[in-house]
Amino acid sequence: MDFQPVTREEYLEAAGNAVFRQLAEEPDLVIELDPELADFMGAFEEKALDGETL
Repeated sequence: MDFQPVTREEYLEAAGNAVFRQLAEEPDLVIELDPELADFMGAFEEKALDGETL
């Protein structure tokens, strides 16, 4: 049997899907995420530069 290692992106996608499934079943559930997973899921947004920042 050939074993294919899971890439980091595949792991994060599977973990993110599991979080979404849990939240679909229990919307009030609080789940503490690893920062890398939260970032992968889009929790951290970069601020856009405005004219004053330039």
